[in-house]
Amino acid sequence: MIKLVDILKEINEGKQVGILYHFTNLFSLMGILETNILKGSNTWNKNEKPFVSFTRNKNGWGLVSGPGKTVRITIDGNKLSDNYKISPYDMQNLKRWDDTPLDEMEERVFGNINNITNYIIEIVIQSKELEKYPHLEDKLKIIYPNYKILNKVTRRGKLLDI
Repeated sequence: MIKLVDILKEINEGKQVGILYHFTNLFSLMGILETNILKGSNTWNKNEKPFVSFTRNKNGWGLVSGPGKTVRITIDGNKLSDNYKISPYDMQNLKRWDDTPLDEMEERVFGNINNITNYIIEIVIQSKELEKYPHLEDKLKIIYPNYKILNKVTRRGKLLDI
């Protein structure tokens, strides 16, 4: 016999997605935090709906998105999946911005993600980016004071120091 308690446990259990990463630049981060919306875009195929792209590779600095992605936003995928459908996207047949083979799995949320700060676990910014725009750092300290600064990144995107 099925008990009501068992049914309620199943209903309350969300999809187990885990940690997701979104890479962007400092100016886009400021817009994301000021509006509290991570907006979907579409640069690959204009016939598709706009989407927000995530990866499971925390060392994806510039590997997936191309150069200039100096901010990593760590997202609680489990919490995000309670309100948004997260769809896998296989990128095996695609190439990186520098034309080398890309063996990366991507997760997508179609449309915008509202109240994005509810899902953010961590924000890491490469120090060289903050050095270029000190006025943005002052503003960032007010909007999201818990960000971390990354001092060194290797050519392949590995973290050396945080």
